[in-house]
Amino acid sequence: MKGTALKYGKSLTALAVVGVAAASLSACASDQPAGDEATTLTVWGAQSTPQATKDILDAYAEESGVEMEFVTIPDGFEANVMTKWTTGQRPDILFGQSSNLFLSQLDAKKNLQDLSDMPFVSKTLFGLADSGTLDGVHYTATTGFPSVFGVFYNKDVFAEAGVDVPETAEEFAAALETFQEQGIDGVAIAGGDTWTLQLPYITALTDAVDAGFVDDLNANEAGYDSSDAVIEALEWEKSLVDDGYSNADWKTATFADQAAKLQSGDVAMVIQASWMLPSLTGDTDNLGFFGLPNESGKVMWQTSNLTSIQAAKTGDEAKESAARDFIEWVTTGDGYPQYLEMTKEPSVIDGVADPEGVSPLQQEVAASFTGDGIPSDGMRALSSPSGLDTLISQLLIGSLTAEEVATQMQTTFVDNAKIAGIPGF
Repeated sequence: MKGTALKYGKSLTALAVVGVAAASLSACASDQPAGDEATTLTVWGAQSTPQATKDILDAYAEESGVEMEFVTIPDGFEANVMTKWTTGQRPDILFGQSSNLFLSQLDAKKNLQDLSDMPFVSKTLFGLADSGTLDGVHYTATTGFPSVFGVFYNKDVFAEAGVDVPETAEEFAAALETFQEQGIDGVAIAGGDTWTLQLPYITALTDAVDAGFVDDLNANEAGYDSSDAVIEALEWEKSLVDDGYSNADWKTATFADQAAKLQSGDVAMVIQASWMLPSLTGDTDNLGFFGLPNESGKVMWQTSNLTSIQAAKTGDEAKESAARDFIEWVTTGDGYPQYLEMTKEPSVIDGVADPEGVSPLQQEVAASFTGDGIPSDGMRALSSPSGLDTLISQLLIGSLTAEEVATQMQTTFVDNAKIAGIPGF
């Protein structure tokens, strides 16, 4: 599939560009013979790539003189990247997922640059530098604050119902009961966008992931179909619908509807990841965030292809060097503070302060993550079950049981692991 190419060059930008010493950029490229410096880098990114990322590409072009040609990969990002990848097409820079599965699919050892000697590895906070590794090799740099799995809630609805933020599973269940008694939808479910149906299940699996479930899956020493935690998480999500704790229009409601219902107070909570933040418009002071109560007290997080950067091996030494220059500039160089000023999110680089203007809601998300966060199951798994969103949809409408869903998950997980050549399958 062809992408849409946009060039970010020496155009004027609203970004206040800090004057980077040109010598530092030229010095990075000085190892190349005269006339062999890269003049253009091709960048692959998703349709949902934020404007801040495009602006930072523009800023780098301003400062380095290197054209940054942005190619939009259509939705179905991972599949469409792999379609191009398997035909031998390569970008110089890829904003790609940092999960073990995606790196394995890219055949990282063969096709991606080893970034292990770059400064961001030791300066990236919260262990995020390790999220883009495979077999101990760093293939990914992370600029953005990770997405955290948890519960967004409307503080006004909680206050009017006399409900405190729950700290245990029992208190969460009691809160749902209270909301129901008062005619309030406790949780917004969005079956109209089936991908959202994965979030309650995944979030409820946090304790099992913390206890090593994914490691056992990767080693073929455990299965979805033999895990009590998986069955319980699936049945718990189904109970949100069956017991009347969710919105009546859950079959057709969308991700956008979740955000709108939460902000309007038509629902008390949404179980989502913090990638929902940009969808929450205007004043969000009446909204809060907490980790879904569990025994471990932990939340899961994952980095995003929107802020995770890889550099492909292209065979062009000048471009490979220039791609590393960009990664260094945007992580530990002068580009990172500029990026933070645009995104207004907490810093993930040691020694770089948070920008002014981080919203209180974003601060609550950050506090839950920095307290005790673990990489999500999707970050760590070497394979994946196929069509999980569809399976959960069928579970919620009653055409499959939790046991049948788990069996199908395990079957396709093993099939995909065999296709990928994962040892032990």
